[in-house]
Amino acid sequence: MVQINSRDELVAQIDALGVAGTVKAHRKPPLPTRILRDLYELYHDQDTYLEFLACYPLIPSDLADLIASQLDPSKTAIAIGLAGNPRCPQQALNRLVKHPQVAVRHALANNPNLTPKEFQVMVQDDNPFVRAGIAQNSSLPVHLQFLLAEDASSAVRIALAGR
Repeated sequence: MVQINSRDELVAQIDALGVAGTVKAHRKPPLPTRILRDLYELYHDQDTYLEFLACYPLIPSDLADLIASQLDPSKTAIAIGLAGNPRCPQQALNRLVKHPQVAVRHALANNPNLTPKEFQVMVQDDNPFVRAGIAQNSSLPVHLQFLLAEDASSAVRIALAGR
């Protein structure tokens, strides 16, 4: 692993390894917050670098919230990164609960940091794969497990039984 000391070095590594490769390479030790903020300040209009920030599990929560608050719903990869990120703050998760893309809501369904209110909304999602994802979430409140146990979709009931 190469030590990253500047925003430009991080950009070069993202370009070389891609988003997933760079995220994997820099979980330990974490990237300095200064470099992450510099990356956002200069490249906030470029999807690849926003996707990296959204997926990076050690992103400062205020930066994740800023990305979520300005997110174009058509930028699905960025939204999926935020939805699955354990550092994504509650305000950002709440914005993603009603995202128009099923893939984003499905990624969000697996996030253990959802609040009971967000779970309540998501167990009523129109898409059975989103509800099945919620059924597998270890943080799902018990009363909502009972609701999903009677879901019309067998995929949801099977997912709940397999927890």
